[in-house]
Amino acid sequence: MSRVVVILPTSAEGIVSDMKSTAAVSPKIAAASDPSVVWPPGSVKTILLAAVWFGLVTGLVEGASLWLLQQVHGLSSVMLFLGASLEILWIAPIVDVLLFAVGGLALALIGKLVLRLRAMPVSVFVFTLLACFDWLIMLLNGRIQLVAILILAIGLAVQSSRWSQKHQQALVRLWRRSTPWLAGAALLLFAGIQGGSWLAEQSAISSLPQASSGSPNILSLSWMRFAPIMYRVTATRAPPALT
Repeated sequence: MSRVVVILPTSAEGIVSDMKSTAAVSPKIAAASDPSVVWPPGSVKTILLAAVWFGLVTGLVEGASLWLLQQVHGLSSVMLFLGASLEILWIAPIVDVLLFAVGGLALALIGKLVLRLRAMPVSVFVFTLLACFDWLIMLLNGRIQLVAILILAIGLAVQSSRWSQKHQQALVRLWRRSTPWLAGAALLLFAGIQGGSWLAEQSAISSLPQASSGSPNILSLSWMRFAPIMYRVTATRAPPALT
């Protein structure tokens, strides 16, 4: 039969010392588990995290919306020059992350120089303004005035900035938890689209017939202007027998 031995402090001093040690360790444990301590709002890394998150969200929505609107002919006549292929789904997030990261570095530097600047609400305002203006101009450009689009984007950014002041910790947790998933989605789009294109190209090349030794040389030059018109120039060198 097993026995359980319980060791109790021999005096009241032992109890007091145990309570003090537990109280000293508890704040450290709480600080390690609280993301607001590791990622304080307004810090440089928090602003850069917000920049990456906004860049990924903006790019993913922009790429998907642009491609889908093009498929259903939902783009206005002014936006037709933005016609894009399927690769826009992964190109847009990468470009937007780089642009937002540059803006985040600038905001972090300004926050360090201007001590009274509330870096967190200002960052949310700027990033939301850029994201909303990007989405709205893609949907409404050519349908309403550009000034109206800008005013609407500013209004949405102001409301988002006000909301962020009361929910800073929740926003930090959201950014930390969802950023890896958003980055993973962009990487999956890149791998899937580019991998599929490579496989299709290899399949098309393998199905081509072997060229005969006496076939002429053909040079094809193609380019596309920023307009819904494709210009193609083909230069062909005739066989030697015809020259």
